[in-house]
Amino acid sequence: MDLIDKYTYRIQWSEEDDAFLASCLEFPSIMTHGDSQSDAIDELKIVLKVVIDDISEKKKEAPIPIKERQFKGNISLRIPPETHEELFYHANEQDLSLNQYITTILEKNLYENKIGETVSELKGIIANLSLEMTSLRMMNEEMFSTLYSNRRSFTEESNTAIPSPYLVSDNDEIAI
Repeated sequence: MDLIDKYTYRIQWSEEDDAFLASCLEFPSIMTHGDSQSDAIDELKIVLKVVIDDISEKKKEAPIPIKERQFKGNISLRIPPETHEELFYHANEQDLSLNQYITTILEKNLYENKIGETVSELKGIIANLSLEMTSLRMMNEEMFSTLYSNRRSFTEESNTAIPSPYLVSDNDEIAI
């Protein structure tokens, strides 16, 4: 597999450019556009090939694809002393180490965004299902009304009973 195929790509629509924009996380300063998502990615891969060839000619290393990097799980974070103190108090109040508390906050924020997106998608699906249910109810009522009206006119004309799973009750309602 070619190195270019291992990189992490992002596609987004740009109203301003009236085109799809493609970018690569390993090369954040490079962006291309296209009329379709695949056009934008294809254009980006062409540009990245030229850039990687140039890097190689200069005897330098191209960025390692994100999925091939080894993450240690620790980061050095610089924050104002006041923020550090405030985080320390909150962590102690919850009987957590400062590291556990900050990790909890970060994870909660990351997953809240994902959960919010999922909830929005589910609300859309529920709204569509609700519209479909309303449509099906209306169709069912129309079919029921037509069946009932056809049955009444047929029984009045022939004055005979129709064998069917539907029975007409004394108050002219159809019961199953």
